[in-house]
This record gives sequence, C-alpha cells and structure tokens, in this order.
Amino acid sequence: DANLTLNSRIPVIIYDGYRLDSTQLTIASDPQKLDYALRMRQASQDTSLRLPNPSITGSVANNQVATNVRIAESDSAQLLNLAGLLQVLNQGDAYAFSFDENLVVNNQKWTVAPNNEVRYTLASGAIRADNVRLSQGQQFIELQTLPGAEYPLQARLGSLDLNMLAVAG
Repeated sequence: DANLTLNSRIPVIIYDGYRLDSTQLTIASDPQKLDYALRMRQASQDTSLRLPNPSITGSVANNQVATNVRIAESDSAQLLNLAGLLQVLNQGDAYAFSFDENLVVNNQKWTVAPNNEVRYTLASGAIRADNVRLSQGQQFIELQTLPGAEYPLQARLGSLDLNMLAVAG
C-alpha cells in the first residue's frame, strides 16, 4: 500500500503586489485516488483585487480529475462555486471537461445543462462542445459545435450582466 500525505501551511506570501494569506496545501492519497486541497484566507493584489477564502479542491482517480473552484465570504455567501470533471481519453489523445450542476456566481445559482462536454483532441487541435449551456434567469453562456468538416464552434452569450460576473471574481 502506497499512501501520500502532505500538510503545508504558509502564513503569508507577498510577491509583486500580490498577497496570499494563510495558504494551506493538503494532499492525501491511497492506492485508488489522490485528494488535493489548496485553500487561503484571502488572495489580494494591492487594492484592486480581493478574493475571500479562495480554494481549489478535488481528487484524481481513474484518469479523471474532479475539481471545485470556490470563492466565498462565508458558507452562505458564495461569490463563485465552479466544479467539474476533466477526463483523459484515448490514453491522452483527447481531454474532455464537463461542468458540474452546482454552479454559483455572485451568490446566484446557475443552471447547467446535463450531459455537457468540451473536448480537446491533441492530434487535430479541434475543440468540440456539446450541450454546454450555463444560465441564470435571462443570462446565458452557450457553446456548441456545429455540423461541418472543420468543427465550427458557436459561442452565444445572452443578456449577461458583466458587472455581476466581475464582482464574482
């Protein structure tokens, strides 16, 4: 049995105007999977950027990386909660990402279309999107590959409140 455990804490990192407060890196594994978590109390850049409690957490198993990116004032006030699954396909010839249904932007729950996928194929450089639709009320972001030899990718944005999206990150 091979197990890996790492617990690291760095009180403050300051570099070129950026400040990372109370950084914690945790890694734990067993023979089946590896869990990871990078958390901070705050990430900031001078006075223009302040991200409270940012974290990236997830696990790696069976050629899949499950990940969750979160920025939150508290458990009930989430500025961003974005999760998904990255899969390695055909022994690394292609990669596919699918969004998890638990998407929150600026404390608003967004609807994520089921069976969504963005796929990148290394040999051709083709990016294919299928059923990618993120929506909240009248706002939406859509990606869809259209029929055709060159895999045309259609991106549609509707009624986006860019100020609200900027506040989330």
